[in-house]
Amino acid sequence: MLQRISACALLCFLSVWPYANSSELSELDEILALMQEHLINRETINWPETSSTARAMLTNENDAEGKYRAIHYILAQANTNHSFYRSNTPRRFIFPNNLNCKQEIAPLIEIPKGIGYVKVQSYQSGSWPENQAFAEKLNQQILAQDSSDLKGWIVDLQTNRGGNMWPMLTGLSALLGNGTHGYFFKPDGEAIPWGIYKNSSFLKRQIMIQLSSSYVLKSTNKPVAILSSKRTASSGEAILIALQGLENSKSFGQHSCGQSTANRVFALKSGNQLTLTVSYMADKNKRRPGGSVLVDQVADSPVKNAIDWITSR
Repeated sequence: MLQRISACALLCFLSVWPYANSSELSELDEILALMQEHLINRETINWPETSSTARAMLTNENDAEGKYRAIHYILAQANTNHSFYRSNTPRRFIFPNNLNCKQEIAPLIEIPKGIGYVKVQSYQSGSWPENQAFAEKLNQQILAQDSSDLKGWIVDLQTNRGGNMWPMLTGLSALLGNGTHGYFFKPDGEAIPWGIYKNSSFLKRQIMIQLSSSYVLKSTNKPVAILSSKRTASSGEAILIALQGLENSKSFGQHSCGQSTANRVFALKSGNQLTLTVSYMADKNKRRPGGSVLVDQVADSPVKNAIDWITSR
């Protein structure tokens, strides 16, 4: 029996610890300990050398600026292009990465009658009602356009920079159908399945979000064209992976950003947050992109190409 739990971005289960007074050096040590235990590529890093270099960047245990430099250094050493640190007071966001995820997206051209169009936006984690509302709204996009004579669907992920994947995945349940649509691979090789069960998204045996009602498409087995860009990242890439697994699908545009990994959020004792990359994404056949998710057809006019592909079938 599936069990309902709160949804969180990707594989994130928020670790909440009591806030306590903490020196800058002790927070750095806390971060180093978490990275050594949880980071996806922790075995590739020389931790004694990295720790020594990072700690030497602080002139004393309360050197905040030195701590920020040290955090940037160790996250850069980790080289996940997805891990980051966020402080509340003062507000700091430290996110070293070397990916090129910028792209101008062309204005949407008119979609012909008889083709459904669904845009899946980025979505950051919200409250349970907010997550539920996002999924329901996305589902309603599909229901409002569905008909027995529909030629096919276009799902637009071009501006999806990620966030919480579960409302996105749940909202597309009618298109995706039941089954495992992907995996998260942990460093020890364990593969954790995720996908759709009836009108719910699941992670392993845990329900993440459930729609208020299930829906079966009238337009079954229709072609699904997926639009991707360099801006399609993180959770957006997870959705791209899921849709590419459909039997009658084809992706158009540009290869994705390259953050096809899953993160976990850790609440530090100071109240600041550390987000670490802890697993790799894989498709339903357990194939890992290892960076960018590749599209089937690189295209400068992906919407036109998608329309042409659907109408030709």
